[in-house]
Order: sequence, then C-alpha cells, then structure tokens
Amino acid sequence: MKQLLNLDAAFANELVITDGRLVGEVTGKVVDAQFKADVIAACSGDWQIPQGQRVAIGDGANDIPMVQAADFGIAFHAKPKLAAAADANIRRLDLRVLPYLLQY
Repeated sequence: MKQLLNLDAAFANELVITDGRLVGEVTGKVVDAQFKADVIAACSGDWQIPQGQRVAIGDGANDIPMVQAADFGIAFHAKPKLAAAADANIRRLDLRVLPYLLQY
C-alpha cells in the first residue's frame, strides 16, 4: 500500500497468513499505543517537522498517547475517551474537512 500510494512512510501490524487464511497472529513490531506516540517524535525528527506543526488523527482510546504527543490531536468519529483527550473532534463530517480545520 505504501508504494501504491507513494507514501513517505507507513506503519501497521503485519498479520500472519497461512494457507491463504488469517491465523490471528501478528508478526514483527506490534503497533500499539506507545509505538504510535513514538512515531510522532521519530517522524518529526526524521523530516524536521518543527514543534507546533505535528498533527495526529485517531479514532480510539489506543490513540490517546499519539494525539497527546502531537501538537494538534484530532479525534475522528472517535470513542468518548479519545474525544475528551483530543484538541479537536470531527464527529459528523469526513476527512475532507481537514484543510478547513487546520486553518483554524
């Protein structure tokens, strides 16, 4: 997917597939709440993103450390705990609202 979309980076759990079926296991580095928060710091360092310019978007409680590590954390159709922890909430619209929200 990273290559298909020409993304600079992509982070995801790698699911184990045996005989064409998911077996309910994950291989490699597990993308958990702390990993997501660490990615904010690592990417901002790698790409020299200055403090005040780091944005993260999440939808669940495991995204709380990530949106708190960012300078502007956005809850997207989120669970209540993340919505309470985020700087902004997108509840009804889709992600096309982001350019307008980021101008705010």
